Amino acid sequence: MTYRMPAWLREKIIELDGTCRYPHCGRPASECQIDHLVKFVHQDPITGGWTVEFNLMPLCTPDHQRKHMGLLIPTMLSDRAVVWRDPVSGETITTYPR
Repeated sequence: MTYRMPAWLREKIIELDGTCRYPHCGRPASECQIDHLVKFVHQDPITGGWTVEFNLMPLCTPDHQRKHMGLLIPTMLSDRAVVWRDPVSGETITTYPR
C-alpha cells in the first residue's frame, strides 16, 4: 500500500467528483488536493486509509484543513455521495459528485 496515488487515479477522482466535496464549495476538483477519507496509516499501511477510489475525494485547501480539524466528519456511500456529520449537533449534510 502506498500513500501517493498514480496520476491516472488522481484524474479519475477529479473526473468522478467534479468539484470540492466539502459542503457549499464549488471549487473545481482540478484545483483541489485529493484527500483520504480514512487517514492513511504511514506506520502500518495495511491497517487502513488505503489509496483507492472509495477512500479518496477532492478537497480545496481550506476545506481540507476544516476536515482535518474535525468540524465535519465524512462518510462516503457507494454512489460517491459523502455524508458530512457535525460531531457536536449530529446534523448531517450530503454532497454529491457534480
